[in-house]
This record gives sequence, C-alpha cells and structure tokens, in this order.
Amino acid sequence: MYKTRAVTAGFYTIEGSDTMNINEIYEHLKTTEGIASLLALDDFTPVYELADSYGLAHVMLTHLLSGAVAAGHDAVACVSPMAPDRLEHLLLPGLSLAFVTSSPALPYEKRPYRRIRLDAMADAEAVRRNRARLRFSRKVSAALTEEAVDSLAQAKAMHDELEALYNPYVDFERVGRMADRIAGEILKES
Repeated sequence: MYKTRAVTAGFYTIEGSDTMNINEIYEHLKTTEGIASLLALDDFTPVYELADSYGLAHVMLTHLLSGAVAAGHDAVACVSPMAPDRLEHLLLPGLSLAFVTSSPALPYEKRPYRRIRLDAMADAEAVRRNRARLRFSRKVSAALTEEAVDSLAQAKAMHDELEALYNPYVDFERVGRMADRIAGEILKES
C-alpha cells in the first residue's frame, strides 16, 4: 500500500506520490518504567478510537492515509515502535481529526467521539477457531514485553552506576569544544 522512504528523516511517501507531507512519529515507546505515551490529542476533535485486539487497524489506517494524502491533506502517521512497518494512529492536523488504535495492552484513556470495534469486523468463525492460539500469542507477547522492560530497567541501573563513577572526572566543556570542532569539520566537508 505504501512504501517507506527516508525513514531516518521521519517521513513516509505513498506510492505514486512525489510529495512527502506525511510525518512519521512513534506514538508510544517502551521505557525502563513501562510504556510511555507521547500522543497529545487536545487539538483534535473528533477522535475516532479503533478498538483492535487482532492487529486489524493497520489496514484501515493505510486506506485512510492514502485517501487523506490524495485529497491533499497533511498527515501524521504514527507507526508502532514494536512493528515500524505498521501504522498505529493517524492524525490529520488540518482537519483536527485523529484515528487512534486502542488495545487491551494500550487502552485509549479518554472518551472518543466514536469507538469503532474492529474486532467485531473479524471473521467470527476464524476467531473462534483460533481463539486459543490468539490468547496464547497475547500472553507470550505480554511476557516478552515485560521481560524487555525489565531488561531496560536493569541496563539503565547499570548505566547510572557506571556514570556515577566516571562523571566527576569528565571535563564537559572540553567535550563540548571537541564536538563543535568535529561537527565543523564534518559540515565543511559536505
């Protein structure tokens, strides 16, 4: 549906579109203290919540994104930090419109204008047939995420301990001067 281009610069482009008016951001991130949300929706009315336990929102969001760009609107495409090739939220600032994905692991805390239950649109027979596998996958995913957060917390504690040992002996003014000199050399070459 869409291809990524210049991801390090934080942009998406839609196939067939030369314009790059789609900002890519990560809406939430895993930290040493769990999941932190960066999404501020105070300026967006209405907010549509896409209630999604099975990962279906990405498909809907890609179609909405394509339509918005085709109509000439700027868009902020919020990708999942756990799967950067998948959209998680879509913001259309010019329309003050937001589509926010929620799940049992990451609920949307505020009252949306409308809640669209994507789970209800899934093939009921396929869900019933795979219910045990889906439940198992959710439990494994939650356990792995918890383990990753614990590992980040441990790494942060070790970093802080190490930093406390060397920090008093670092000449930060000199480090700043060296960084400025190296940046000047790099910029002069380009």
